[in-house]
Amino acid sequence: MRHVLWIGGAPGSGKSTVAKLLARRHGLRLYAADTQTWAHRDRALAAGNAAAQRWESLTPAERTRCSTPAELLAMSLHHERGSMVVDDLRALPQSPQIVAEGSTLPAWAVARGIAARSQAVWLIPTAAFQHAQLAARSTPLEVLRSGHDAKWLRCQRDPACGVDVRRWSAGTWPARHLWPGRG
Repeated sequence: MRHVLWIGGAPGSGKSTVAKLLARRHGLRLYAADTQTWAHRDRALAAGNAAAQRWESLTPAERTRCSTPAELLAMSLHHERGSMVVDDLRALPQSPQIVAEGSTLPAWAVARGIAARSQAVWLIPTAAFQHAQLAARSTPLEVLRSGHDAKWLRCQRDPACGVDVRRWSAGTWPARHLWPGRG
């Protein structure tokens, strides 16, 4: 998919901002994975996905009490949505060129040759940067400190949850650490 520019990363890393600027400046089609969340959920439910069914069976209060970040990640369909994103992008016309952004863009697409290495970047914020960005969006402070969203945000930076870009990319492109040692 040489007609797609890939911008992945954690929430609050700047993906959407960068993608929108590129799309406007260069006349690109914008694919924002977040806008497909409900369509992806519906596809997962129709396919009988156990994690999607479990999420639907829980009350909002039960969802916020997920015991581990890994469990929350599984119920978010993060990994399943990666394949759905690739399917969505394949279904779009090749012109104009596409800039795709989202936390569910799969870094494994680079390792498998689906995404061109020279057209992909993953933004991984420090905890301090991410917190500042989300606070600037008026994300309530209690959401940043506790509950479902806080677990999800920590999980986005926690390799134990399986969101390690270096692992998913199988070392096919170099990691560049900007501002090392900060945060």
